[in-house]
Amino acid sequence: MSPQRRWVRVLWTAVLSGGLLAGCQASPRQRPIELGPVDKSSGSLDAVRKQLEGTWTLVSLEAYPEAEPAVLAKASGQMTYDHYGNVTFKGTVEGSGGAGASDASRYLNLKGRAVIDPATQRLWVVEGESDLSGGTLPASVSADKVRYYEFSGDVLRMSVKDADGRVTARIVWRKAG
Repeated sequence: MSPQRRWVRVLWTAVLSGGLLAGCQASPRQRPIELGPVDKSSGSLDAVRKQLEGTWTLVSLEAYPEAEPAVLAKASGQMTYDHYGNVTFKGTVEGSGGAGASDASRYLNLKGRAVIDPATQRLWVVEGESDLSGGTLPASVSADKVRYYEFSGDVLRMSVKDADGRVTARIVWRKAG
């Protein structure tokens, strides 16, 4: 076979293949992909999200500044958690000019997406903002933003710990409504 005929054959094969491929359209999947059942048992991620959903009123806020006595802050505030995992902590601390009060206020005025680990009962905020700094939170949230939670009826207790495991604050919320 001559080189010209071989070249014409290759060209026709390419043209026909391209025409056939261009005419093919992806068809929708005929059956759904099985992902397995959602765990809705007590203590599961779904159960914790449902417990958190709604508005919570601040009952108390205690801060434990390093090398200083504990501060029971005179504070008021709300926490809201929605169906999509967005959380907002909003509050004020009386006398926020003092060192202890300003330390306590850093646990409020924060919003973003909540990440929940039901196995360790931890919650932290990512992809959010801090109203105190005016900037966005870093992608990897620092240890002082991690909250360990515990439910008792309509009361939610949170302990904030630093990287060394030292409790830096205890926050108590009550479900509103």
